Amino acid sequence: MAVKVTIDMSGVSAKLDRIATDRGLGMFLATEAASGMDQYVPYRDGALSGSATPEPFSVTYGVPYAAKLYYGTDLNISRQGHPNATALWDKAYKAAKGGDLGMAGTRYVRGM
Repeated sequence: MAVKVTIDMSGVSAKLDRIATDRGLGMFLATEAASGMDQYVPYRDGALSGSATPEPFSVTYGVPYAAKLYYGTDLNISRQGHPNATALWDKAYKAAKGGDLGMAGTRYVRGM
């Protein structure tokens, strides 16, 4: 005879929502990402790289030419200080090291 068991998942969604919007987690991930992305950020004199400002769930680069370098338009990408530098540096970082960021985030959440 078969037995059907129903799993009560009420409350899980609210917990996931709290985790997904936790500012501490967001700041942790942004700080980790900024550090990890740095090797992919074009670097000539360090102004762009040094302008990285982690905020919960994002990193902002505050120099006026950041968008041009990010999209690879109008300016040459310097690999002088960072041999892995490229346009769309967040995507290069994600492809190379995104799993590491995910694991760090998992460890952070487990410690919450």
